[in-house]
Amino acid sequence: MPQTTSVRKFAYLAVALAVAAVLLLVAPNPDSKGLPNDVPVLATDRYDAIGDSITYGEEFGFSVDRLGRPRKTAAKFLGWPALLGQMLAEETGLSVEVLNKGRPGERVEESRIEQMPGLVDDKSRSSSALLLIGTNDSNDFKPTPSGLGCTGIACANTYKRHLQLLVQGLQAAGRDRIYIGLLAPVWGPDPKKPPYENPLDFSEALRNKRIVKYNQVITDELWASPDVERGPDFFSCFTQEVKPIGGGC
Repeated sequence: MPQTTSVRKFAYLAVALAVAAVLLLVAPNPDSKGLPNDVPVLATDRYDAIGDSITYGEEFGFSVDRLGRPRKTAAKFLGWPALLGQMLAEETGLSVEVLNKGRPGERVEESRIEQMPGLVDDKSRSSSALLLIGTNDSNDFKPTPSGLGCTGIACANTYKRHLQLLVQGLQAAGRDRIYIGLLAPVWGPDPKKPPYENPLDFSEALRNKRIVKYNQVITDELWASPDVERGPDFFSCFTQEVKPIGGGC
């Protein structure tokens, strides 16, 4: 497949995730119906979408507003992989399957250790992997050090090292093209607590301070590798254009 075609195809992930984010953030009356996580087609082009609940899809919504008042707004979204597969199929005229390998609560290390055996043994192996993972590593209760700028043993148990090992494992499992997207910011510390007044105020939004460092690891170290393709920049997309009460990329 020509390189320009591959890049153009993955660009549709940005559209799919932007649609997903808007649905999650602003839908007042979510519809439980949606696209299935795996579209049963005879695929001529297959992708593994690896990530957390943002990929898998689940109910989302803060239970309180910025003033601490209860609210019931939530949205159900069944993940972006099926939406992306449908968009690619319509664009190319080919059968495309984007397999939903998202797991709610997943961290990079868990994805590498727990998912790799299944990806290696997959008899209908995909040729490409789409990675969007790291949001759960930023959690306040057990944050993963970024490893930004680390070398050697100092990189042990860092986001950087776990992501490098995940990429290496995917390559060994036959995924020739690996795309990594930059993480979007989170809008609050916890769904049971009020959202951040300003997600870029790092004195309050410590999780986003960590996410900025994770994204630096991706841009400075992972994207610099000839074996990794650049994915969409969702951090810039959602901080510059999308607000928690509406908008779009």
